[in-house]
Amino acid sequence: MKRMLPSPKEIFDQLVKDTPNFKAKCYNDDRACTEGNKGFFRRLGERLGFTVREARRPSEFLKLDQVWMEGGNVILAMEHENVVDIRPDAIEDEWKKLVNVKARMKVLTTYQSDPNKRNEMVKRASRLIESNPLRLPEEVYLLILGSHGEEKTGKDPFIRYSCYVFNNLGKVIEQFRSGTISMNR
Repeated sequence: MKRMLPSPKEIFDQLVKDTPNFKAKCYNDDRACTEGNKGFFRRLGERLGFTVREARRPSEFLKLDQVWMEGGNVILAMEHENVVDIRPDAIEDEWKKLVNVKARMKVLTTYQSDPNKRNEMVKRASRLIESNPLRLPEEVYLLILGSHGEEKTGKDPFIRYSCYVFNNLGKVIEQFRSGTISMNR
């Protein structure tokens, strides 16, 4: 039985709603943000009836942070990257992995507060999808970018999300933005 994936908007709205439960004290609380994000996707996948496989160091399934499985097939592939000023960055590393995995939905959550760098990340993400000749007709990509909230520092107890939804040709087909979300409940 083929299960229905939630729409990108439904996933985004639920992530925004669930973020205050991540137990992160501030924007750059890397471990809490990673565990919160992965936990959110795990709970969602399990609630929808998918078999969820997560990375267990030292080895990750296909080197992905999390996948949702149905009948031995990867339905959703998810990556989360906190560190933004490294090389290779999240687009060169994590996004490239997602582009090369066969799944109906592929999700990367990462962080970048600089608007110019964010726009460049979206352009590069699009180009990577465009350049891949192997595509599923129904595949969709979500690039979720977190940014500082109100205080604009790493210790900021707030976060904002932007979500860019790409089709299998690399075109942005939808965008969503959250308001400011308090990390402290």
